[in-house]
Amino acid sequence: MEERMGQTNQDAGMAATGTKPDVGTTRDRWTNSAGKSDGEVLSQPADIARQAVNEVGRAVSETACAIVSSTKDSLSREVGRSADLVGHIAHSVRQAAEDLDDKVPQVAGMVRGAADRIDAYSRDLRGVSIDRLASAIGNFARRQPVLALGAAALVGFFAYRIMAAASSGATGPNRDAYGIASR
Repeated sequence: MEERMGQTNQDAGMAATGTKPDVGTTRDRWTNSAGKSDGEVLSQPADIARQAVNEVGRAVSETACAIVSSTKDSLSREVGRSADLVGHIAHSVRQAAEDLDDKVPQVAGMVRGAADRIDAYSRDLRGVSIDRLASAIGNFARRQPVLALGAAALVGFFAYRIMAAASSGATGPNRDAYGIASR
């Protein structure tokens, strides 16, 4: 209340002397001590925040690209190893065909043909990028959904059996929890 009275007295004194209060322009009223308008002062933190968001977005994008690239490289190596495994399977099937040559030559010819197809698949698998392989798998799944579902079920079944056998082998009936044979 005293503040208001003091302001009224100041206004009355200015009126008595004939001086006008120094109101200034709108810009002058909204100028801070650094000589910048409040709009300019407020835009600086917004610019800083915008820049920080852009930098974070760029960093996230670069990290995601690096992760994708690393994953693709790792998967490409695994595809190469799988191609080697398929090549070994073809070699084993070919040996089985040679064993069958003496006893059942007709079956040996069919088995040899299967070995050739498996070997060709192995060679094709070696030269394929992971992107192209994923596309081919997707196309196959769209063309033959029942076969794709059956293959996925078989892969899951065999993966489960392998993991179960590996874990029970370490803790079998004659082994303790650490896989050490007991007497």
